[in-house]
Amino acid sequence: NNANWYVSTNGDDSNDGKTVNTPFKTITKAVRSVQGSKNLIAVGEGTYSITAPIDISENCTILGCGETIIENNNSNRFFTIPVNQSLILQDLTLKNANNSHELSTMEYENNNPNGNPIFVITYEDLS
Repeated sequence: NNANWYVSTNGDDSNDGKTVNTPFKTITKAVRSVQGSKNLIAVGEGTYSITAPIDISENCTILGCGETIIENNNSNRFFTIPVNQSLILQDLTLKNANNSHELSTMEYENNNPNGNPIFVITYEDLS
């Protein structure tokens, strides 16, 4: 991979996140580092737990490398995307307490004319 930012379960958020050998530990840290065209985040194999939606401030792509799971057992919301921003999720799984969704490639683009953010969610089982 030639990503701009790297995340690994063995990483450290005090790293610079710029190489496979110096990855961040959290996806949140990588998302906050995105700047302009430096927007590809490679996330290594493993489970990454979050407790609140990750705010997307600039367009970015999050690419799972191996079996990558983003887990939020507090909610079915994973990312918050403001107006005029987009997020691409590729080759990863979103998992909450009730559901798991494997994504090959999904693009979320917020063009809401009302100015409200949109959320990337997993659907609840209504049965």
